[in-house]
Amino acid sequence: WRTARDPKEKKFEEYYRRYRCIEDAADKTRPSERSTIKMPATKQAIDSAYDHIMQSIFGPDPFFDIQGRQNVDKIPAEIFKEYLRCLFFKENFARKTGFSIKELLIYGTCVGRVAVDTARETRVILEDQTEDEGYLDDLGELQERQIITGQNAIMEYHDVNRPEYQPVSVMNFFPDPMAADCCSGEGVFVRAFPSIQKLRAMARHGVIDGKGVKLLEKEGAPSSTDRDAFKRQLAMTGIQVEQEDWDKNPMTLEYWGWLEKDELKAAGYKEEIEDGGAEVSAIISGGSTTLKLIGNPFVTRKRPFMKSCYEEIPDEFWGMGIPEATEGPARALDATIRSRLDNKALSVNTMWAINTRRMIPGQNLSLYPGKTWLTNGPVREAIEQFKV
Repeated sequence: WRTARDPKEKKFEEYYRRYRCIEDAADKTRPSERSTIKMPATKQAIDSAYDHIMQSIFGPDPFFDIQGRQNVDKIPAEIFKEYLRCLFFKENFARKTGFSIKELLIYGTCVGRVAVDTARETRVILEDQTEDEGYLDDLGELQERQIITGQNAIMEYHDVNRPEYQPVSVMNFFPDPMAADCCSGEGVFVRAFPSIQKLRAMARHGVIDGKGVKLLEKEGAPSSTDRDAFKRQLAMTGIQVEQEDWDKNPMTLEYWGWLEKDELKAAGYKEEIEDGGAEVSAIISGGSTTLKLIGNPFVTRKRPFMKSCYEEIPDEFWGMGIPEATEGPARALDATIRSRLDNKALSVNTMWAINTRRMIPGQNLSLYPGKTWLTNGPVREAIEQFKV
């Protein structure tokens, strides 16, 4: 799967350079080009589309048109808008959505996952304190009643499952090459480089196996060529990271998909196996250290990933973004500007024609103010200025 994705990853790097207007010799349209400038037309198209999409979703006025057709629906609509704004702020949803939309426009595809976060919430319940009291009714008979004498504060604890949207960079997402979406095909991999501290926290909360984390701490993080793409991307922006800093964080692969019965037994799978295998959720680090191996915890057994394309291509996983759709015109525009700049360098500088038979041999032909030329005969027969 990694090898099948390599050609696409190189195109992703090209689209990234075009969006950032990063000059690179690999983007020359012909060998004779001296200039490497890139016009920001692609960036302007991406930013314009990004602003329109974000404004249509998160614009404060109007939000998006959820007002009803009748006047009685206006108040519930306003309440709903305020509730959505509160949820967006609490979950930092605008930033997460912006990340996915930006990748959608640049690379043509964005990927997100639905995670479930379990949190323990505490709330205080006030319980009335009551006492029985006797009293005489209108007929003079003794009756009993309860009177409130105070209140007790009771702490109530309960676990809350909150769904959460998490964007996944396409640079770290590896689907089955034959799949057209996230849930078809054999499975999907998500690559990450978490710190040891984060792995310890995950082990402390029971998400992964603590023994595997201790093994990684003991043996250290092995070097991996999977960091090369990220290194190149950082180098484009002028960020240099020492090798020892790269080696601090191990590479983890999170797999959601199908595993055969023999593979499950070899990995120590302890849950029920049906139909010759099982849909699993696994995390592997260091190439062979299994940090997690459980059955798919979702009731529907679906993988918690979704993808969206800017331009859908039938029966293909990866879509087409703005840089790919405008690749031809963008290259033509860059080539035109570069050729004009190269020609400008010739036209704005003074050109001289020299007859070497009229010049005194051994002279320095460089130009500077106040230079003296030694010639055999008239100067115009030896040196002449012309324009290209």
